[in-house]
Amino acid sequence: MKWQFSLLLVVISLLTHVSVSAQMSENFDRLSVFVDCSACDMNYLKQEINYVNHAVDPFVAQLHIFIATQGLNSGGTLYKLNFIGKGNLKDNQLSLDYEADPTTTSVERNKGLKRSIEMGLVAFLANTPMADQIELNIKNDAPPVTKTEPEAGPLDNWIFEISGNINWKNESSQSVINTSYKLDADYVTPEWRARIQPYYSYRQQKLTNDGEDIISIRRRSYMSSSVVKSLSDHWSVGFFHSLNNSTYDNIKFANWIAPALEYNIFPYSEVPFKEFTIAYRLGWLNQQYYEETIYFQTEDDIISQVLNVNLRIRQPWGYVNTSLRGSNFLSDWNKNRMTFNSYLSVRVIKGFSVNLSGGLELINDQISLPKGEASIEEILLGQRQLATNFGTNINFGLSYTFGDLYNNVVNTRL
Repeated sequence: MKWQFSLLLVVISLLTHVSVSAQMSENFDRLSVFVDCSACDMNYLKQEINYVNHAVDPFVAQLHIFIATQGLNSGGTLYKLNFIGKGNLKDNQLSLDYEADPTTTSVERNKGLKRSIEMGLVAFLANTPMADQIELNIKNDAPPVTKTEPEAGPLDNWIFEISGNINWKNESSQSVINTSYKLDADYVTPEWRARIQPYYSYRQQKLTNDGEDIISIRRRSYMSSSVVKSLSDHWSVGFFHSLNNSTYDNIKFANWIAPALEYNIFPYSEVPFKEFTIAYRLGWLNQQYYEETIYFQTEDDIISQVLNVNLRIRQPWGYVNTSLRGSNFLSDWNKNRMTFNSYLSVRVIKGFSVNLSGGLELINDQISLPKGEASIEEILLGQRQLATNFGTNINFGLSYTFGDLYNNVVNTRL
């Protein structure tokens, strides 16, 4: 019995070794691909594109498919696919676009992305042992499509979106009601962009303490509009206007008008991957208040200037989004505000990434603060803005991926 048991162990060991060797050979013959897309359904792509090895780290992949997304003014999404060969494929590069219109369902979007990825994969699979298994099926029997120009209409180049919500939460000692609505109206051509955005929100919170009801109500109505003209591939000029009402900010009515000028160091065509803009606005602001302010004012007329600097980079090595905004009143340079926000995510070495984000705000322009001390109820219920001269936040994170760096298994079970 002992020699039979030993023989059984030897057979199992040989079969296991053969199976593992075959799997390793199969994985070696397959193209290793890293799909770098934060807006993709990776389970679907792994399941449907199952003839490649899906790497979980770009450093071990032969092909890095870097997919950047850009929101379109129509409400759709443009996917920019960059196929970047590595190792023995490093000289192979390819770029494709896939556009999903605003009515595209998630199923249709997944299929469209899959088809675009597979079209790009053909060029890279041709350099692998799988080349003999590739078959091209070109549909050449379809009837020709005759495209007719649509008749001009009053809504040409206009896109509208209406949204609203209501939320109610109720407990034995408190209840909260939140409602809001918003309308986006955009007119977009290659040379012009116009936008109108009205917004309204209402929040009511009721607390019950010792049989007494304390009710807090916050309202805000806001409408912004803008017209922007493209001057070149780097320059734009615009005009901005907004109306505002906010019980939280003690603003009964605010009217803001400002022309603006923007320069993009990179061409606007590269926005999905990199953008470095500098924008300047000089505007007039009229504010009327519910209560007299800490400066003993019931109304203010202000000339202010704003400088915005924004840097956004999305590349295969990581992502950077940094913004700096400075503003001040021309009549009193001591009344100013500076806001800095930054997010950085970098792949350092194989499997190791660093994430860092933070923000700093220096605040010296709270001219709408009401006179007098805030009550404990107003503070706890968030009924009014509180005085502050700064705000900070910082986040730091590390991630390290190791183990089986090729994982083609899809398992969505509980």
